[in-house]
Amino acid sequence: MDLNYTEIKENEAEAYSRHVHIAILFTLSGLAIVGNCVVLAILTRNRSRQKQLTPIDYLLLHLAAADVLVAVFCLFTDGMWKVTYSWLGGDFLCKVVKFMQMLALYASTFVTAAIAVDRCMAIRFPLKRVDHKKLIKRVMSSCWLAATICSLPQLLIFRVLRAPGLSEEDRFEQCVTFGAYTTYWQEPAYILFTFSAMFAVPLMVIFISYFLIVLKLKFASTSTGPNAGLTQPIMQSNRMSSTKSTHTNASLSNSKRQALMRKATMKSLWVSILVILTFLICWLPYYISLLYYIVVEFWLKESSNEALDMFQYIFCFGMTSSVLNPVIYGAFHMSQGIRRQNARLSRGTHNRRMHRHCAEDGDILYRKTLIKKASNDVDDTVVYTSVYQNGLY
Repeated sequence: MDLNYTEIKENEAEAYSRHVHIAILFTLSGLAIVGNCVVLAILTRNRSRQKQLTPIDYLLLHLAAADVLVAVFCLFTDGMWKVTYSWLGGDFLCKVVKFMQMLALYASTFVTAAIAVDRCMAIRFPLKRVDHKKLIKRVMSSCWLAATICSLPQLLIFRVLRAPGLSEEDRFEQCVTFGAYTTYWQEPAYILFTFSAMFAVPLMVIFISYFLIVLKLKFASTSTGPNAGLTQPIMQSNRMSSTKSTHTNASLSNSKRQALMRKATMKSLWVSILVILTFLICWLPYYISLLYYIVVEFWLKESSNEALDMFQYIFCFGMTSSVLNPVIYGAFHMSQGIRRQNARLSRGTHNRRMHRHCAEDGDILYRKTLIKKASNDVDDTVVYTSVYQNGLY
């Protein structure tokens, strides 16, 4: 029979830690799967209705897809592995699961960095939207391709090994990297590569993008004043009085359109900021502990079970970003829906008031017409008194 975790000697503290870890993994995986599937359903429905998603929604669609992979292959699979402890999937599934775990994490990180680049382009080059949408699609294809390439080493280094000293009936197998590295420096080098590709480089891209955004917004706020853009229309209106009304209407229309574009851009900017802050807050402790692990394990030759156990909890905390991302989008989507509903109610109330006002004006005009006709035949005082008493005016 296959040896499970309970058949291996463990003290009460280790058993308690394992059960807590299992509960955390299954809870996070359930929340992440449900939340991101809801986001995928909403965005897919919007895509079928609108024929084309906005760039930020298109990016969030890919982020939700990557987070679903994180929930399935990183959270749920690790939870099942904790339950059985012994790897029961064989060598092929060992390689596939480890490959998909890295693919999901890389894709989620790369899409998060692409969101920052997208917001930077949208604010610095707001008029190039057609080319921008095509570019975003190419960037997403490149993100998934890069994630696939960076995950390929997992297929080579992971394998299933049987624990020595056990009989054939009580065999104990694990999916590990033991024996995959031929020299001492290869393992820390691969860990540093994943740290750079999955965190350091995307973090640099994010910081550069938002630094350029801040510069653009600061320049825009200092270069425009309350009367900016009004000098030229005024001069034109003085020169060509016959076209004054046309220029004024065009200026107001352009100003309103630009204001709406700025408002929509800032809304999507805040969503991207929250997603990126979530990524940094969740994953920064993990990568700091990863660097600490490299120093302690490979250079100082020191390790402890307590440190490794804490390292697993920090890794779980990092993957909570896959749970929080759909919450952020859901809050934004709900706020947008509430605003649209309030706007519709406000327009409906305004239309009803205008309809009632127009009806009253028409009724008053009609009654005045009757009074005017009647005044040609009878005395004005008698007519107005009669109309007033009957409630017609």
